[in-house]
Amino acid sequence: MADFRTQIDEDIAFYKEAFPHVTHIEKPEWAFNFWVLDKLFSEDEDEIENKIVDYADNGIDCYVWHEEAKDLYLIQNKYYSDDTPLTKSYFNTSIQDGYGQLLEGTYARSNELQTIFSKYRTDPDFYVYHYYYVTNNNRSDSVDAAVQAFNQRNAEKKRIAKVFFLDDIEEAYYRWEPKKQERHLTITVETINKGTQLSVNNEAYGLALPIDAQYIMLPVATLYRALVLAEKEKYPIFDANIREYLGTGKSVNKRIISTLEDKDERKKFFFYNNGITIICSNAESWTEGSRRRIKLVDPQIVNGCQTVSSIKHVLESVPEGALEKEFSDTFVMAKILEIPKQSDEQEAQLMEELRKDIVKYNNSQNSIDEKTFVARDEPFIRLQTEFRKHGFLLLLKQSDQNTFAAEYKKPTELKARAQKKLELFNLTESVTKTRDFMISLEKFLQVVLAFKGDAQQAFQKKGRLLVGGSSQHEIVMKAISDTPELTTQRLLSLYLLYLRAEKTKTAGKEDGRTPIPWYLIEGFSKIDGAGSDYTKIDSLLNSAESIDRLIKLYRGATKMYLADYVKNNPGKDYNAMIKDTLDVEKLKGFLDVASAMAF
Repeated sequence: MADFRTQIDEDIAFYKEAFPHVTHIEKPEWAFNFWVLDKLFSEDEDEIENKIVDYADNGIDCYVWHEEAKDLYLIQNKYYSDDTPLTKSYFNTSIQDGYGQLLEGTYARSNELQTIFSKYRTDPDFYVYHYYYVTNNNRSDSVDAAVQAFNQRNAEKKRIAKVFFLDDIEEAYYRWEPKKQERHLTITVETINKGTQLSVNNEAYGLALPIDAQYIMLPVATLYRALVLAEKEKYPIFDANIREYLGTGKSVNKRIISTLEDKDERKKFFFYNNGITIICSNAESWTEGSRRRIKLVDPQIVNGCQTVSSIKHVLESVPEGALEKEFSDTFVMAKILEIPKQSDEQEAQLMEELRKDIVKYNNSQNSIDEKTFVARDEPFIRLQTEFRKHGFLLLLKQSDQNTFAAEYKKPTELKARAQKKLELFNLTESVTKTRDFMISLEKFLQVVLAFKGDAQQAFQKKGRLLVGGSSQHEIVMKAISDTPELTTQRLLSLYLLYLRAEKTKTAGKEDGRTPIPWYLIEGFSKIDGAGSDYTKIDSLLNSAESIDRLIKLYRGATKMYLADYVKNNPGKDYNAMIKDTLDVEKLKGFLDVASAMAF
């Protein structure tokens, strides 16, 4: 896992170059806070600095607030060397530091954090997560025991602690596409009654597919032990699942957990829950006494990640000896699909496609995270292919970054393809390394949303861009898929205009804030008219001189807009302003002033 520490250090070095105006960004231990909020929580870059409250004490380093779910993350980041341990004493001391001040209402490092805590602390759905991120793999049984003891003591208080060591951080970083591991596992599950099983034999039912199915009423304690075994053996039991565990704070998981924790309600769990789906290469069943046992070879839970992980969360706080008694009347429906391995290459390929379809359709009934499907969406694949022709690499999956880095170890080919665009947008000096040619899909879609929607949505609603059915997703998909005039070249030009504004902003000696890129993109669409007449993207961005002029005008106009906002909104600043809707007419007025001053 030491290699992933190198990835973190490279990103931190990039932050130093990209955000020179950010205070303390040159300190790696501070920048690691920035990295965690950026890479693991997808916080907006303009908001991150305000959410880092400290970095050199035992208290809270940074925080994340998810208002919709009412989840508060109090984060401690330990930018440790390989031989520095996280100790039990440090954990026990630090987890109360900061939190105790929040309880007393005296936390002085962040008024916003204290306000959030005070407002929601009595809300029944309010959860506090104490997350530790440690940049080594110096695990210890004593720390594990301290974390488990804390969670058991504080379960009713809805406080949950978790420590992420370097390998855990890497897994979270690649959550879009979990790494494949050549591991194998055989587990045995059982029913409490030999009659609680329905077997669907392929041949007997004439299904014309080499797949057998079994439906069983599975005790949650048996399922929990299987999950614990998989974790102990480091077997990726959810590897084929297109979903990741969404955490205990998500509303659906809160309901699962509250049902399991209630001794009266848990007996109804079987009727409340839709069940889980397991695929495996072999499923052998037999009767043993009054029970039926089923041996599963290389099992994968392809639907039910939330259910199973929530079961584990509740049952791991119960002593092993009490599991059977406490959960004797708690069951979940399990559908087991046996997909045998094929020796014939063509048959193996057909079975793999079938397996993928089973994964997809077993999840299609749920509100799944669309990001897990993004690599399969044709519009994005098309854009990725076209952008690459022009020397730019659209990242559809988290793993694409490393894949492209390996493919283009030297950016010579990319530079040659992108040379004209780089010269046009005056980016030849700032876009030099392979990673500079990479475009985050989410960032690209933010640009499209600012252009076809508005700046406020692009800034505040980026998390909705890849959620099917959301208005933000519909706006960008219509622009990309259903607007032929908004060609690949024009889309790329819009992104490069944003990039030029961003580079100009971060290089600014005065404030590092202007031109405000999202305001520029919305203004370019609504004021300059490029959003209604796409040919203006070509005519207004046809020379380095015209682009320079555009950047200068919007730099002056957004600087005046910011000054006006602060003047007319006492107590508010830039961070408050960018959360408000852009007053397009007012920006247009400042553009006129900037234009008059320039000529």
